Amino acid sequence: QVLSCVTAPEELALVAMVLVNRVIDASSPADVLNLLTEMERPTARGLLRRVHAIEFRPENPTGRYELDLARPKDRAVAESLVELARSQVTRQTRLMNYYAGRLGGPREVAARCWRNSTIDGSPFFPHNAGSQGVGGAGSERTSFGHLPDKGVLKVDFVELHMVKARPRDPDAVVSNADFKVLKHEFKHDNPHPYSHCGPIKSLRAAAATKLFTFAQVADLLDTCPVLPRAHMQPRVEVLITVIWRLFDWKGHVHLINLLVPSEQEAFYHRVGRENIWDETSAVNYYCLDLADDTGSRFVAQELVHLAATEPGNSLQDVRLECCDFDVPLSWWTSVPRRGVLTCYFTRDAAVNHRVSESGCYASRSTNPCFEVATPVSPSSQTGAQALAKPHHTPEWLRPFCHTGTSQPNGNKWIEQHRWRHIKMMLIERGLNERDCFDLMDQDKSHTLTPKEITKFLFRLGVFLTETQSDAFMSILDDKAGTTGSTFGHGVDHSEWTDFW
Repeated sequence: QVLSCVTAPEELALVAMVLVNRVIDASSPADVLNLLTEMERPTARGLLRRVHAIEFRPENPTGRYELDLARPKDRAVAESLVELARSQVTRQTRLMNYYAGRLGGPREVAARCWRNSTIDGSPFFPHNAGSQGVGGAGSERTSFGHLPDKGVLKVDFVELHMVKARPRDPDAVVSNADFKVLKHEFKHDNPHPYSHCGPIKSLRAAAATKLFTFAQVADLLDTCPVLPRAHMQPRVEVLITVIWRLFDWKGHVHLINLLVPSEQEAFYHRVGRENIWDETSAVNYYCLDLADDTGSRFVAQELVHLAATEPGNSLQDVRLECCDFDVPLSWWTSVPRRGVLTCYFTRDAAVNHRVSESGCYASRSTNPCFEVATPVSPSSQTGAQALAKPHHTPEWLRPFCHTGTSQPNGNKWIEQHRWRHIKMMLIERGLNERDCFDLMDQDKSHTLTPKEITKFLFRLGVFLTETQSDAFMSILDDKAGTTGSTFGHGVDHSEWTDFW
């Protein structure tokens, strides 16, 4: 309807470019471009390519690229990416050696940094000279060769290192004044703010020379809207842009948890679960598709290894295909390749302390992708450093953590996380706290009963046991009874708002 109102032919392509990432029921930009005539599409594709081709920054190369290999400037960027990929082969070999012999079965060998790559829609990997590139089995490569002379290359590039350098100078962190300018740009200044020619480009430019704190990134994520069905998800773009440039990078797990489930899926597809995995920050909730050979299954293998080598009952609330499940000893040899595994991974205080100090409980070596933070005396922490340290954990989780750490101890945090996960699923469906309350309040009594809440969540795919339902009601209803399932006056709107 919008395009039909545009009368000037030269404006059609520009309008299509602005709208293309704001359509929630299109599977790809091509669906929107197909609304144009054959004469109008080339102009729109050219504009769209310039929007999607992010400004290359060698200091922070992680991101999605769309490059026309026949154009000298785009080809130069593509060749730089190949060189960066070659430079990371040694680190990838170190990773293979680090994970060799661990429980759970052999880890898959993959080109971690070169992901989701196509040329003109066909799978592509830059093989060594003389080998076939397009259409090959690129997911199992670790060497990098040449690029073809033409074609549109699309690739998600991931740097295999969390932070190259951790400067001691507090000026390495983006200043409050500069951050306010960035945040304002995301809010107001651009007609299509979540394209790569807008604030994302500014964010990449800032991330090339500065680091960001947990609080700053969380603030940006809160500023961006949740668009789980859109082709381009702004919160995912923000997190991918800055995740490898965190000053307090131990909080990266908690930043990922600020995304709704579909955003997390898109994020992991782009960067790879295996690339963001850090065993020192393993305490978390997991939903893993074991058929994903190089992502979810890798993490499942690591969880099996850690649970077997660390003391305590680390795996909690384990389910396979929604059924209660005890991990068998056979998984120590090989984790299966099918099924959806959900679980919580926990550690007690002693294990958390040892892992944070040495990087791994049962090994003296550390993951080559992650730097061990050098302790800094309190007297030397000034400016942004002193402010950043306590804030790399969400406020609700801090009571379960020791001061200055990001990982909760024990399993008492699980119930709080469970309800917050439910809230994220509700937000993902476009519901706010008022919508949820009105939809659950079937009898219009202005209070919610356990039955109303449980039925509503079940329709959304969330099944609560009777014990979980009682626990949830106890959290919601501040006048709940203390015996069995006897609750006070039910959950009124103010109590629901407090939970939200």
